[in-house]
Amino acid sequence: YKNKKCTVVFQPHLYSRTRDFAEGFTQALSLADEVYLLPIYPAREKPIEGVESEMLAKKMKAIVECCTKNDLLNKMIEKKNEGSGTLIIAGAGDIDTLVLPIKDILLDNLKKMKPINKSKFKKIVSLTVWILLGLGTIALLVSAIYVKE
Repeated sequence: YKNKKCTVVFQPHLYSRTRDFAEGFTQALSLADEVYLLPIYPAREKPIEGVESEMLAKKMKAIVECCTKNDLLNKMIEKKNEGSGTLIIAGAGDIDTLVLPIKDILLDNLKKMKPINKSKFKKIVSLTVWILLGLGTIALLVSAIYVKE
């Protein structure tokens, strides 16, 4: 997906893990074109002062925005006609609850999307959605294939 926009939605899991791996998280997430950071999923931990998603955002080089799950869904709805790309949803908290709503939003947006240049593309002929589950990581990849007229 070298020439496609890569968007990552990341929900940090545990305050201590976010603190301990902040540098690695920010380096890896900065490889994306755009990142949405959700609040830290605390699980069994109490908050640690100064450790929050905004702390990661300040260290990142990508376009980054901190938002709630509801704000994220609204932003996905607003992203109509943005074209194709890759969306990665990652985390080990309750981020899995967003996978199906985001998939539905993306599919709805895709149905409404008009090809960027009507003279070169006639219609969407294939849609592939993969949901990968494992080791606390969830990824949702949506791709559309266009055919030249």
